[in-house]
Amino acid sequence: FGTSAAMPRDSVAAEIPPERRELLAIGHPHDGFLQIWVETGAVGAMLAALVAVLLVQGAASAPRAVTVPAIGLIAAAAAVMLVGHGAWQGWWAATLGAAAIWTVRAGVPEPSASRPAGISRP
Repeated sequence: FGTSAAMPRDSVAAEIPPERRELLAIGHPHDGFLQIWVETGAVGAMLAALVAVLLVQGAASAPRAVTVPAIGLIAAAAAVMLVGHGAWQGWWAATLGAAAIWTVRAGVPEPSASRPAGISRP
């Protein structure tokens, strides 16, 4: 992780034509998917794709109360990754983790004894 900033100093960078080498000095890829590819290589990109497929399969096989918001959360995260480059930032992982926990928890019915009388859960 963090190899994007070191790309211009790598010995392989000398093999890139000078007019294209300028892009290496940017410091980081400008979307999360490209960042995963650059930072972890083909193996990391394939593992990330496998995780995404398993995530969608898990969401699709969950109860409907969880499936719909889970697929929405996955779509929202993918949209942010298309324009953001903070795949390794702690706040991003924490936000997705909290949203995933909230999504699953929202689909779990509470025992009726714990609810005050007259209050129903949507």
